[in-house]
Amino acid sequence: MDNMKNLLLITILSVLVGCNISQKEEIKLFKGKAIITGKVSNFENKLKIIGFSGKTIIGDIVQNEIIDSLGYFRTEFELFHPQDVSISYENGWANLYLKPNDSLFIEFDPS
Repeated sequence: MDNMKNLLLITILSVLVGCNISQKEEIKLFKGKAIITGKVSNFENKLKIIGFSGKTIIGDIVQNEIIDSLGYFRTEFELFHPQDVSISYENGWANLYLKPNDSLFIEFDPS
């Protein structure tokens, strides 16, 4: 009787462990430029630099762009997979979810 219980317990454990094994997903990399353009409303010659940063499996993104006299900016960088990129200006920041070949226009008011 004890042998039957042990055999049943081993069978149940084998099934449970087998169900928890998941297939490994391949990471597919595809290169593409992400372009971000935008406008800072009520610019009034405040800080003229806007920053972009992110961590990738290929390398880090660290870029600063100059805001023109009308409050417009433009940046582009290469991405190899969908990811978060942080944008920072003055004391604020936001995360943007970008994919290769994305093009985005953002407008914000820092006041």
